[in-house]
Amino acid sequence: MARGTYNERLVWPSTSAGNKEGAGVWMDNFSDAGIVDTIVVGNQPEGIPVRGTATVWTAYNAPTSMTTEPGEPAPQDSDLVEAAVGRALERYFEDGERAIEEACEAHPALADEIRRAFLRLVDSGMLTIQQIGPFRLLRELGKGGMGAVYLAEQREPVRRRVALKVIKLGMDTERVLARFAAERQALALMNHDHIARVYEAGTTPRGQPYFVLEYVPGVPINEHCDQHRLPASERLGLFQKVCEAVQHAHQRGVIHRDLKPGNILVSVQQGRAVPKVIDFGLARATDHRLVAQTLHTEEGRWVGTPEYMSPEQAQMSSQDIDTRTDIYSLGVVLYLLLTGDLPIPADVMRQGTPEDVPRRIRDHAPRRPSSAVAAVDTDVAKQLAAERRTTPRAMVRDLRGDLDWIVMKAVDPDRNRRYPTASEFAADVQRYLDHEPVSAGPPTFTYRARKLIERHRRQFAAAVAVFVALLGGLLASLWFYADAQAAQHRAEQALQEFDQLAYVVKLGDAEAAEPELYRDWPRHAEALRAWLRKRGEPLAGAIPRLRAALRGMRERAGATEAKPRFGSSSQQFLYDALADLVRRLEEFAADGATLDRVRRELAWVEQVEEQTLTRHRAAWAEARAAIAKSDGVVASAAYAGLDLPEQVGLIPIGMDPGSRLWEFYHPRSGTLETPPTRAPATGQLPEVTRASGMVFVLIPPATFLMGCQAREPDAPNYDAAALPADGPPVEVTLDAFFIAKHEMTAGQWLALSNGERPNEYVPGKEVRGRDVVQKLRWTNPVESVSWDQCVALLRRHGLTLPTEARWEVAARGGSSTPWPSGADPRALDGAANLGDRAAASAGLPAQLDWLDDGFIVHGPVDALRPNGFGLHHVIGNVFEWCLDAEAGYEQAPRRGDGLRVSDSPRRVLRGGSFYDDVDRARVGARGFEVADGHGHNLGLRVARPVLR
Repeated sequence: MARGTYNERLVWPSTSAGNKEGAGVWMDNFSDAGIVDTIVVGNQPEGIPVRGTATVWTAYNAPTSMTTEPGEPAPQDSDLVEAAVGRALERYFEDGERAIEEACEAHPALADEIRRAFLRLVDSGMLTIQQIGPFRLLRELGKGGMGAVYLAEQREPVRRRVALKVIKLGMDTERVLARFAAERQALALMNHDHIARVYEAGTTPRGQPYFVLEYVPGVPINEHCDQHRLPASERLGLFQKVCEAVQHAHQRGVIHRDLKPGNILVSVQQGRAVPKVIDFGLARATDHRLVAQTLHTEEGRWVGTPEYMSPEQAQMSSQDIDTRTDIYSLGVVLYLLLTGDLPIPADVMRQGTPEDVPRRIRDHAPRRPSSAVAAVDTDVAKQLAAERRTTPRAMVRDLRGDLDWIVMKAVDPDRNRRYPTASEFAADVQRYLDHEPVSAGPPTFTYRARKLIERHRRQFAAAVAVFVALLGGLLASLWFYADAQAAQHRAEQALQEFDQLAYVVKLGDAEAAEPELYRDWPRHAEALRAWLRKRGEPLAGAIPRLRAALRGMRERAGATEAKPRFGSSSQQFLYDALADLVRRLEEFAADGATLDRVRRELAWVEQVEEQTLTRHRAAWAEARAAIAKSDGVVASAAYAGLDLPEQVGLIPIGMDPGSRLWEFYHPRSGTLETPPTRAPATGQLPEVTRASGMVFVLIPPATFLMGCQAREPDAPNYDAAALPADGPPVEVTLDAFFIAKHEMTAGQWLALSNGERPNEYVPGKEVRGRDVVQKLRWTNPVESVSWDQCVALLRRHGLTLPTEARWEVAARGGSSTPWPSGADPRALDGAANLGDRAAASAGLPAQLDWLDDGFIVHGPVDALRPNGFGLHHVIGNVFEWCLDAEAGYEQAPRRGDGLRVSDSPRRVLRGGSFYDDVDRARVGARGFEVADGHGHNLGLRVARPVLR
């Protein structure tokens, strides 16, 4: 009987005659005495499927070298082949096909047998190939008629995740191989930010072609827009980027031919939505070098997705297919983004046989987008409007006209009437966004005049005033030739109606002035009162008069419909302008809108001193005395005798027993006015609830070293993973300031914003992983908020984002190591919510297999232990916006608050998030995003200056 040395982590089939089919044992830690006799299939390593009982396996410990007992015959060739395959498989998951080739080189006489044995193993389905070249397959992303796409990991020369597309066995016909080669060549021709890049190509040991693409961990564009409740303007902005990508492909002679939401994926990168066009598997190249391969082999074959297919493509003839077939598909995609439906519904398109598709496309006249939305049920219309942050009536109004014309031009059955290029399509969308005449619109004088007025509202208001004066003079001269009393009445009515348009300017001025009301917080009560008295209340009071004016115009025109049509273009313009003004004023005066915000803020300001100072004089006296003493017992010695005035809007809630820093409650950010009380035994605060307001920590004044460096291990702030942008360290002097103990919760954003709910991960919903179900709560952090949104909201309440220097000194918590918990990242266990096993179980790009914090996405803001200053989740959970614009460390921070001023459009992000690894979550690591960018891992931690 053959004996041998047995190594761990090996799976291979045993075919020796001595083995009994279906029997055996796992052999762990066997050595020379281990004898392979009978084995059992079972307990195989994770990821290696074993199907059926007819296949015999040895696993963990198969012979790597073999000897014989005295007098025993030498091993047969089958034993050598089996041993060679076993050794190759042991290395296969690291070295790929190279392990098999080296096994063949070691036994050249048996090379063919070794290759056949390996392929039998693959063909049997007993071994799922996990390595192709340098790419380790992780999981299947999808299958198509031509092949399969896998998520794979490349480890060298760079480490990254990729999408690997391979033709499946039995599909490698001449036609399919030609299409595959065309796709590979087409992708290689392109280099665009919104087209999935091709990295390399090759063949498997069986001769199956494959190529490696950029992995796009996104969702179809329509799902992204609906999930994020993007308004029409943002949907159009994303769509323009897709048009840019398609134009890039067309300029390189490639037509996609299967543009649809599933092939336009959107991922959120650094808080910004990035669309990517994928799957050029149906691409038809217009360049003659590729046409030669695709034109004849695809003649008469139906290629594409019916609902997005142009009429000429549905004819199954390649002769009429050019770049305008992609324009049609883009038009269908835009129709779906704007209306939530298709121009030709799927149930209509899929009736009958594929041969009926051209006729259905030709005979079914789609409705204009505005008509399609107007025709849906009320509940459906409300849902569609909510996904676009508008109302059903406003949605129909916004679609009617320009957007109707743009979409219908793109999906015109006659390709000669469509947009000639994707760039022209995108340009017309931009004209709509800029209130300019669109090329798809009717080239009438009235239309172009209306667009001109939309772009220059204020100038037109002045011109109208002049027109009214002239009109009055003209009417006065006509009094001698007509019924003087009737003419005067009509003139007065016209003058009065045109005068109403002055409210357009007044409304714009009021909305523009509102953000300025909060700059002198908390001494801004008089500014609020003056705004309400002079601007807000008069505008709200004008709504009934304007409604009456609209009714009068309808009655004089004898119109019964809600939106009448006037014979005079000037009367039509006046009516439409007044109707739009009434709508805007109603929105201005609605609950939670501008007028309501100012009223609520004034009500709070008028009582804030009573609620936070007068009622808590004793608490303030205790806090001020303790901080001034700074003896390390009643307050941290780091305060150094700080003289802290009473802070309107805050209530002292005592010293944190761990950090020795004093903490303060902010009642305005919650619905719980009574401040939380500490547990008598531990001094700890109760857990955060939906009703809780923010708790602020008073950070002592400090001079500290900001940033990190990777060059000198013995120098301060050493961090082996430091990047050039993370340093070099610079000394910063900061005054005392307040910073929130927790990230702002979804409930606190709701309270401060009067009802906004921006989260993508909606409180009350569940997120499911393989073995984990996470219930989302109002105590989870607010996310999907941009820097612009954060600054605008906080300014209304006398709050701010922390500067980058303030964030770092608070996040370090007195440490100088890469993480607040030390230099060993594993110390983050229990202190940081990062990309761990729980996140990976739900398909997030998590990498930390040694960490399991229990949260798939972000968790409650107080779920994990705090840093040295008592701050929770400064590392992980969600990225936190900082006040600074992007700037290098060579620019000195401002003394006192550490601010660095820059004209960069990008703002700083710190701390990492729930699907990041430890390197990105280092305390010195910096991220950057445009000010209006937002994503489901972007949140905030609030700061506040000490008021003097």
